Amino acid sequence: MEVAVHGLDEPWKGFVCPDHQWYGQQFTPEKFSCGLCKFGPDRQFMGMAPVAFRETAEDDISNATASVQELVLAAREIFVDSEQFAEQFRQYLDVLAARENPGPTDPLAPVDDDSTRLKVPNRFLNPPG
Repeated sequence: MEVAVHGLDEPWKGFVCPDHQWYGQQFTPEKFSCGLCKFGPDRQFMGMAPVAFRETAEDDISNATASVQELVLAAREIFVDSEQFAEQFRQYLDVLAARENPGPTDPLAPVDDDSTRLKVPNRFLNPPG
């Protein structure tokens, strides 16, 4: 299927980034390039990680943990079954798991004393107020 996308002042081009093929066709103005190359894939992975976590957890997510490998396998089943995607998602999860404390926008938190497992951050389980 051929698609034409036009912005307000110029046509947008469709392309597939060789470094992020798993993301599929992107449309941007001619002067821009791949959004994932420009901003990093973290914005996409931030939304994917909790979905993959829920897939691996049983009913009670408040006490559940998941290994990086389990999360990668779940994400491949849910989103994209691609080795390129799996490797980039694994790198993202490894960074989360290696942190001492979760960052303010991290969707998952490291498990104490296990740098290969992640859990739901406490701020999501016990919100203030």
